[in-house]
Amino acid sequence: MKPSLYDLNTFTPEGVDRAKLHEMAIDFAVTRFALKGEVPFLWLIARYSQVAWIETPWESEQEKYQHVAVIADILRHSNAHAYAQISEAWVTRVTAEEEAAAEAAGKRIVPREMPANRRDDVLFVNSCDRSGDFGFSRFLVTARPGKLNLLGPRVDENLDKLDGAMTNLFARGAT
Repeated sequence: MKPSLYDLNTFTPEGVDRAKLHEMAIDFAVTRFALKGEVPFLWLIARYSQVAWIETPWESEQEKYQHVAVIADILRHSNAHAYAQISEAWVTRVTAEEEAAAEAAGKRIVPREMPANRRDDVLFVNSCDRSGDFGFSRFLVTARPGKLNLLGPRVDENLDKLDGAMTNLFARGAT
């Protein structure tokens, strides 16, 4: 599936900082989730006074990481100063023993491969700017077969660092 321009907004000449971009992403995600029970995989990219909303649907892990590379290129070539990313993901908690056993076997623990009772679905928003400032918010998703999924309360994580394939793309060469 190809990335596509979802929307384009123009703001005052001062532009939109990372914190404002993060709140824009949160507002969209909460509103969209209430209407549809899901959100698209979406990036908000701020450059000067404009914010481009780019949807990057994917059908495989390979395609997902190709889209991340496209977004990193856009950040690099557009002189964007901040971005936010909206996504749903499976998360799980593992014990130190489980982690050690997986490492010894040369395997990764992949949440989507865990039994349903060992994983949670979360909606998250992460944002970053060129200075390295970042934000991360998550919502627990409650699946309701045959009905719209429900979004739990917002939790803003107070983290020292944020790590992952879609985090801090500026530090990964998108400068």
